[in-house]
Amino acid sequence: MLKLKRQESENINDKWKLFINTVVPIIDECFPKKLVNSKGHCSNQHRNDPIVKFCKDQLDTSYVQKEHIPALEDLYRDKRRAYDSALECVHEKIH
Repeated sequence: MLKLKRQESENINDKWKLFINTVVPIIDECFPKKLVNSKGHCSNQHRNDPIVKFCKDQLDTSYVQKEHIPALEDLYRDKRRAYDSALECVHEKIH
């Protein structure tokens, strides 16, 4: 069981330091730190691929068109599938 030192001082800063000095080592021990990249480790490589770039441009164009002409919804879906497929291919190449 964790034993805490009784703090005689009423100073809030001292109490905060005691709390931090007690809790942080426990958290560090129980929950090890792991560095992660919030943007994804290969997202830039996806964007720089010429096939992915082309598919993304086509997808964006189809999106705008389908907003004005609902009959183009199927075309948009096809472009979306092509874009997703291109992303998968690049992802497999990278890994």
